[in-house]
Amino acid sequence: MVSLVKNGKRADILQFTLVMLADLLNGKPNRYALANEDVQGFSDEVMDCGIFEPLLRFGNIRLVTDSSLLTHEDEAVPILAGQVVTILLSSSTAAQDIPIISLKVYFKWLSSLCKKPHTSMQDLAVQYFAGALRSSRNRLVFWDPELTCSTEVVEILKTKKDLQLQYHTLLVVWLVTFEVKIAKELNKYNSSRANADG
Repeated sequence: MVSLVKNGKRADILQFTLVMLADLLNGKPNRYALANEDVQGFSDEVMDCGIFEPLLRFGNIRLVTDSSLLTHEDEAVPILAGQVVTILLSSSTAAQDIPIISLKVYFKWLSSLCKKPHTSMQDLAVQYFAGALRSSRNRLVFWDPELTCSTEVVEILKTKKDLQLQYHTLLVVWLVTFEVKIAKELNKYNSSRANADG
């Protein structure tokens, strides 16, 4: 199935394959080794060129955001690819196989969705963030100052009045507070704001 994604050129074939891959993995993310029929186990090939590689690149260029399925010209392909990556990131076993650089590419893409004017795209991005933030490593990458993930999520929380979007955004904030370092930074920020207001 991964070879279909890796070698697919037509948008309709990519869409169909990504939907099938999401259905295969949904509810059972540990099936991701089955989806990658070219390798056995979790070798370096899986980590470098396995399930995540075709989702985060397109053509022969690896892990470059302007040539990945996340930036495919067909508007449905990036959304479907993001869904598959999120399902895999929600799995405790699969989440550790994605290299940090790939995770940053994915989080940057989600941050770009947060900036879209459409509430539905922002809500989708925030839901994908929530799915991806189940591991400590992913939460720390999300909070990395080099990325704008946390800034984008806070901006949505400040400016959007849509209740569903606010709920999903608060879920993301709640998930990152499971990291002691992040929780301390948030408490320090809230304390300084309270002192400035008082």
